[in-house]
Amino acid sequence: MIELSIVVLIIGILVAGVTQSSRLVKQIKIATARSLTKSSPISGIKDLALWLEPTMDESFIEIQADDDYKLTQWNDVNPQNTIKYYAVKAGSPSVTFISGGINNIPSVKFTGDGGTNGYFVLSTSSSIAQAAKLKTLGNRFTFFVVSKAESEVIGKFRSTFFNSPDPSFDGWGHVKTADNKRGLLFNDSLLCSTNTSNSNSTAEIITAVYEGVTTGNMTVYINGNAETTSVASQSGGGSSFVNGTSTDASYSPLTSNPALYVGSIGGPGNETWKGLIGEIIVYDRVLRNEERKSIEKYLSKKFGIKITE
Repeated sequence: MIELSIVVLIIGILVAGVTQSSRLVKQIKIATARSLTKSSPISGIKDLALWLEPTMDESFIEIQADDDYKLTQWNDVNPQNTIKYYAVKAGSPSVTFISGGINNIPSVKFTGDGGTNGYFVLSTSSSIAQAAKLKTLGNRFTFFVVSKAESEVIGKFRSTFFNSPDPSFDGWGHVKTADNKRGLLFNDSLLCSTNTSNSNSTAEIITAVYEGVTTGNMTVYINGNAETTSVASQSGGGSSFVNGTSTDASYSPLTSNPALYVGSIGGPGNETWKGLIGEIIVYDRVLRNEERKSIEKYLSKKFGIKITE
């Protein structure tokens, strides 16, 4: 009986040791990711419009940065902004914090199920009533998204984020098509999508560059590789623009509540994301190639995603 008790005790000690070791490894990995974030080139590249990331202390309310905790907001950590942004939770089902998310780096999980889905609305306070949006000069922009979609038997059109400024400006954002291709959505038209698909639902870094209404040139990069380049007018109907404002009388935005949405394109049930989102970075201009590559390299190291350099 005594021998059995000793064996049980030894097993308990070993299990406790393994558990503590696992926690230590996780803590070291998060600390490394946080260090990479602090030393990243992002804040030093001008015209940063939005930065949502999962490892900094200020990214979430402290008590909510715990496994499966229901998040109420995801905070912008952009040091260049004079206005502080908060991505505030909306919709019914929970959006949760996952410490062992994309390649064991903290991430935000969206359920993407039917009904009133959980998503975030950008705001200038913790109130959704103060919904905010990004207005980019001439609608030029560069954005980066780290995400991992869940596998689905029947594919659906889903969005990691969508910026719907107001009735006189086109909305834009990143989407995954029903056949698992990745692309740019402008208002209600998919104007640029990749030739390849992510059928295995692996984690990836999506970069999109849009040169604005003057040229209409757009490029989508997957893990640093230029997957597709195209030229297209916005609004899908060939709208003309003056200083970024649509002159098409028939133009209308996708949503009647202009804002930047994370995990949706405009509210409950609208192409809500199903899976993980690790990071979203938006710049108010077209980045130079060396700037773009430096950010992709940072995201690659942080989330353990191999890129084409």
